[in-house]
Amino acid sequence: MKNFIFLILITIIISSVLSIILNKLFKNNKYKYILPLLLFIASLYSFIVSKTTKESFLDLAYFLMFILFFAGFISSLITSLILDYRKNKNKL
Repeated sequence: MKNFIFLILITIIISSVLSIILNKLFKNNKYKYILPLLLFIASLYSFIVSKTTKESFLDLAYFLMFILFFAGFISSLITSLILDYRKNKNKL
């Protein structure tokens, strides 16, 4: 259990750092929201496959992947929104 929580924290850190990098690369565009979109699609796919798979531990593996992708999606989206808020606050 400790290893899985550590893995979730690593996923959150990596997705947040990637969101910051995308924010620096695409300052005026909405391309910085590509990472949350891709992570959401991956988490949705993993969730659907975990519910439809009938093999023994494959459904559990896909559900754990869903948790990782969803944690990355949430952290990336929150990081992107915070960076946009700070940029718009500095303009005023």
